[in-house]
Amino acid sequence: MTLVTVINKDLNTLIPIIHEFKDKIEKHILIYDEANLEKELVSRAKKGIKKISPDIKIELLKIDEDNKNDMIKIKKKLDKERDLYLNATDSDISLVVLISGYILNRDGFVLSYDKFDNTYNKICKSGFKNYSIKNNLKLDDYFRYMGYKKIDEKRTKNIYKYSSQISYIFKSSQKFFFNHHILKKERIKKLDKAFKEALIGLGIIDKKLHYIQEKKSFGSLFEEFVFLKLEKYNFDDIKIGVEILFDEELNILNELDILAIKNNHIYVIECKLGSMFNSNEVIYKLDSILENFGEDAKGLIVNIQPDLDYFNNQNSLKKLFSSNAYSRANYNNIAIYNDYIFNDNAFDELIREFFNISLKEHKNIKNAPVFLLGGYDLEMLEIKKLLIKHNKFFIDKKLSWGAKLSSYRDILHESTHYYGIELIEDIEPPKNYTAIDHHNEKQHNKSSLEQIAKILNVELSRYQKLVALNDSGYIPAMREFGATEIEIELIRQRDREAQGVTKEDEILAEISVDERKNINGIVCVEAQTPHFSAISDRLYLMGIKNYLIYDDKKLIYYGKNIDILIKKYAKEIKKGRIYYGGNSGFFGLTEGRYSQEKIEEIKDEIIKTVQGQK
Repeated sequence: MTLVTVINKDLNTLIPIIHEFKDKIEKHILIYDEANLEKELVSRAKKGIKKISPDIKIELLKIDEDNKNDMIKIKKKLDKERDLYLNATDSDISLVVLISGYILNRDGFVLSYDKFDNTYNKICKSGFKNYSIKNNLKLDDYFRYMGYKKIDEKRTKNIYKYSSQISYIFKSSQKFFFNHHILKKERIKKLDKAFKEALIGLGIIDKKLHYIQEKKSFGSLFEEFVFLKLEKYNFDDIKIGVEILFDEELNILNELDILAIKNNHIYVIECKLGSMFNSNEVIYKLDSILENFGEDAKGLIVNIQPDLDYFNNQNSLKKLFSSNAYSRANYNNIAIYNDYIFNDNAFDELIREFFNISLKEHKNIKNAPVFLLGGYDLEMLEIKKLLIKHNKFFIDKKLSWGAKLSSYRDILHESTHYYGIELIEDIEPPKNYTAIDHHNEKQHNKSSLEQIAKILNVELSRYQKLVALNDSGYIPAMREFGATEIEIELIRQRDREAQGVTKEDEILAEISVDERKNINGIVCVEAQTPHFSAISDRLYLMGIKNYLIYDDKKLIYYGKNIDILIKKYAKEIKKGRIYYGGNSGFFGLTEGRYSQEKIEEIKDEIIKTVQGQK
């Protein structure tokens, strides 16, 4: 094939297509404008292509984009070629239109790359097809294409060799800062024994407990600690301690703590230990580095700082990164992990969400169980907090009510023990799977929060007990426990917020309640908001005990004779179309399983059934 690439100011948008087809390209024509910037870029591109694919014949075609005669020159050049493909994502639009039309009329193809999805459209005269990039770049190939010179990188052999010592050093952040303080005072004999042994193994101190100056800084060790955390994820490539020249003429050396690539997106990680630095300067520095990697590049700042309250120091130090710093970083595609401790689950959640990446395999978690979170409500958020507090591994896909096990299909492995929390089993669970639930046939179980607390062998606080009671028995259960009206109002408000209820939903709930109807003693409300909890709370606090809420997708009934409904609809319950719970306190239709007409029909049947009518 003959690939025609139109050079633009961002080579990042062109390189993935060049690399994807590198084994099929026989000739590569690079078209560039006579402007100085594009002259430099085409020179970089040519050198990079030659380094990676030395057998490809490369031809340069210099043009003036505003010169009609140069457009004719392009046509004459392409007249001599065959099997033409155009690579011109984000290039000059008028030039792309002109060349695209010509190539398509020659029965060639136009390749349009989507840098965010890492896919491309292959366009011909009759239409187009979308493809995923298969040959993703490694970091060294990326450097070559971009004309960046890698001066050095840290070898990882010793990092893996001493991984247990490195992990122990930072296992407890506040212990680290305490021991670090002792070390600076050269009171080595007072160090924690295991900490001391780890330092000897790492060459920080010798066996005679003498401090070895300049052997290795703790900042460097912290970079290695973060690297060990990150290399467990399925990046296409990851490096530590990379020294790179973006521009050889300027000869400015940049040192990057950790650099990774996934699906042709570059990620730069800056590691900062302690509190002796300016947070804004770190953000500005990282932002300037990201400019060299395209607009889809992302940065991450990882910082653990001392908590002076831990040492009973009254001059407590606030977290270094303020809300304004977070906003500034977020605007520049930078995430921040800034805390007094390093929490594996909180870090994992940030990495998964920000980098859109997963672990290589669950074997990296050793034999630890994995908790799979279900649909969000207040109870699920408290479960999540409990798992984070006790450093348990969980995966959270931020699902809504009615969450299904199939949402986690892509990460399930037979060798891992999973606890699925309130997940509808719409697929066959893996061999080592324990369901945590208290709905339908499991309604006599304790709440999910209480079940998790038992697994973790921890006691729940009064607030957590109220959250559990709210989920399993609603307001009556909290009142029976002795909750105050203020506590009940707080729990219900937070539960609605956790479910995504907005101020607008609260207003729509008020309107819905105002328009309620009484049908044979059952209060019926046609919901104008998809969040029924906002309506239910209002009805219950009005003293209404038997009520039904519905819309065109779902329905729920609270009140008497639910046991009769459970028997009547047993087959539908078994199929997962209907659910019940709250010690037979509610009965509902699963969202999206019935048509609007069928919901109306079942609504009428429920009213007749609970009122003893035939």
